[in-house]
Amino acid sequence: MDSNRIIVVITLLFLSGTMGFQLVSGRGIFPASYAGLMAGASVFLAWAFAREIDPDNELSAFVAAFFSGIGFIFFPSPLLLTLLLELMLLRIVNRSTGLPARTLDSFAILLLSGWLLFHGGWIYSILAFLAFVLDAFLPNQSAAS
Repeated sequence: MDSNRIIVVITLLFLSGTMGFQLVSGRGIFPASYAGLMAGASVFLAWAFAREIDPDNELSAFVAAFFSGIGFIFFPSPLLLTLLLELMLLRIVNRSTGLPARTLDSFAILLLSGWLLFHGGWIYSILAFLAFVLDAFLPNQSAAS
């Protein structure tokens, strides 16, 4: 089984386990579902971050997912939009796909960083700006090889 399928199974298990625990603890269906979605998303995003940083080492991604699950138990409120933005910025700067950012990627980053700026996360707009500047000056991976 490849690592993508394994992380989907782990994410769904963590999502359903967190949701079940919340339901058994007496929380309603919607708060329990929300907690499960947050838990699953945090585990998946940790795995995705590690895959972007070190794409050749699958084990490091699963270690990151494990620690994210442990961290979610103690800090159950990750900022998922900021994690998503950081993952998108990392993909642009790291160029793990081998391609520069497409128009849709840039538009999504612009919207997401604008949303976070509107809600007080000014630092993410600066990070997005820096990623766009780096994207303009970094050579294409296909041209570099």
